[in-house]
Amino acid sequence: MRQLIPRLLFWLALPVIAIQGTWLKFRAPRFPPAAGPVSGSTGQGAVLRLHAIGDSIVAGVGAATTMEALPALLATALANKFGRQVRWNASGQSGARSERILTELVPQLPEAPADVVFISTGVNDVTGLKSTRHWRRQLNALWDALHKYSPDAVLLIAGLPPMHIFPLLPQPLRAVIGMRARTFDAIVAELAGQREYCLFVPTRFDPGAGKFSDDGYHPSEASYRVWAEKLADLLESRLNSR
Repeated sequence: MRQLIPRLLFWLALPVIAIQGTWLKFRAPRFPPAAGPVSGSTGQGAVLRLHAIGDSIVAGVGAATTMEALPALLATALANKFGRQVRWNASGQSGARSERILTELVPQLPEAPADVVFISTGVNDVTGLKSTRHWRRQLNALWDALHKYSPDAVLLIAGLPPMHIFPLLPQPLRAVIGMRARTFDAIVAELAGQREYCLFVPTRFDPGAGKFSDDGYHPSEASYRVWAEKLADLLESRLNSR
């Protein structure tokens, strides 16, 4: 019953949010991916390989350059924390849903397997009105493919962001999409808890000034830096134990 009520509210509100969504599609600002290289190396010592794959977060939308985007910042944070050389690669596509990430981006990953695979997906599945059944199926398929690609890697899985506070979204679209995002996020946490190689990390953003980029939808460079440090902290105990 707890999950049924949000689903009913979402589908009942669909006509209204569809109108608002169409308006946003044509009026909302569209920021490009971050400029710069999509792979690199930082630090010295034994090599740790970080591959990031997913949507606009991995593509660095909201940051001016890839060096101020999450994958490179996470690599730097890991290099500083572990005293190792971190070789990183970012395979991100703005607007990509989980199905496209699986079919188009996974086959393009570097040949060398990773020690850590960071995954960001879900927002576009929510706004694309995908069903929870489809979401579960795609998550399982994506994670299976990434585990096969790097059997010894930790899959670092970002939870869905709190879309109910996104400044760009008008009400009631913001509330309804936020509710749907929480439903999808609960599924991510549930499925990740069933796989020992997955590390689920809830995504939290302070709605205060400067925390979002100017599009009101993606993190600012300052938020990317904070996020990278938090992810590195959470990875420390997991990687040390391995």
